[in-house]
This record gives sequence, C-alpha cells and structure tokens, in this order.
Amino acid sequence: MIRTVTALLVAFSAHEITTAQSAASIWVSTRVENQCRVVGGKLDFGTYNPIGLQASQSLDAEAHFEVFCTPGVVAQIYLESGLHAMGDRRRMVASATRDVLEYELYLDPGRTVPWTSAASVSLTQVGQRPRRVPVFGRIPRAQDVAEGDYEDSVLIQVRF
Repeated sequence: MIRTVTALLVAFSAHEITTAQSAASIWVSTRVENQCRVVGGKLDFGTYNPIGLQASQSLDAEAHFEVFCTPGVVAQIYLESGLHAMGDRRRMVASATRDVLEYELYLDPGRTVPWTSAASVSLTQVGQRPRRVPVFGRIPRAQDVAEGDYEDSVLIQVRF
C-alpha cells in the first residue's frame, strides 16, 4: 500500500504599515455650588379708608416673590420685621406726616399664621424654574391715620 501525502504550501506575504501616533485626554470639569437668588415683589393694599369700610373691616392683599436656587437645594425663607417695625409689629410710615399704619404679613391665605421674623418657609428646589412664594398681608381695621402714602420695606432672606 502506497500512501500519498499531499501538502499544501501557502505563502503569506505581509506588508507592515507603520504610522506615528500618540493619544492623550483633556480632563474637563467644573464645580456647581448651591446658590439661591431672590427677586422681591410688591404688596399693594390699594386705598385704606379709616372712616369708611376700614372703620369696621381689615384690608387684605396678597403678593408673591420669586426664589431661584440650584436644583436640589433645601432653603429656608425668612421675612424680616421691616424698616419701620417696632419690635415684631410691622408698620408703614407716611413720609410727609410720619404717621404710622400697622400691618401684618401671613404665611397662609386665611391669615391665621403670622410670618414673623422667626418663622420660615421651607423650599426644596426642583429643576431650574423659579419658585413663586406667596405672602398674604392685612392692615387691621380702625386705625386713626392721616392722608398720605404709607410705605415700608421688608427684607427677604433665603438661607441654604
């Protein structure tokens, strides 16, 4: 018995191509810090009539201010007593006569929870939209005051 062995010869020809190459990375970073910004508003009571309707009825008004914070921030919002306060009693003053008209700010629309300088509202920022914070005001009835434009300024503090 004769055996035949067949072999296959395969020749490979490789041609090596070389190019110069180097790689690196640029590290990109930033830090986002918690921040808050507040935009005040205006609480306008309109006209107070001490011998008309306000002789027997308080005058109410409401307004809002806006708070912008970094998403995820938990903030506490405080209202100071006001520029013309006497202790915790808020007062508007007529610039011409220096007469005083007392008022109060509240946390709720029913005006049962005063927003004193020690009270705060908690706010958790979600997203980038501003948060509207309402404030409810009341001028008590039967205050004996002269004609004039009465004003006060209340500082809004946002602590975070």
